[in-house]
Amino acid sequence: MEVKVTVVVIDRGSPQVKLTKCLESVTKQTLVDKEILLISPKTEVDAAVDMHLVQLATVSFSQLLRLVAKYAQGEFISILEAENFY
Repeated sequence: MEVKVTVVVIDRGSPQVKLTKCLESVTKQTLVDKEILLISPKTEVDAAVDMHLVQLATVSFSQLLRLVAKYAQGEFISILEAENFY
């Protein structure tokens, strides 16, 4: 049985192509039981990915921790910047 992981992706206004590449790389990971929490200033994201979108222009570390505590369902948390990918 796999453990559920919450992948928090922080988008600080990245170009859509980089954000899409990041989100798609998360979905290609071998963990089956995972969720994606995207924190972004965008109101819509052009990616065929199942995720929870939290719309914020900027996020401090303390805000990030509160958002993760509120929305994350995973036993483990992974944090990723939108311009990076696995």
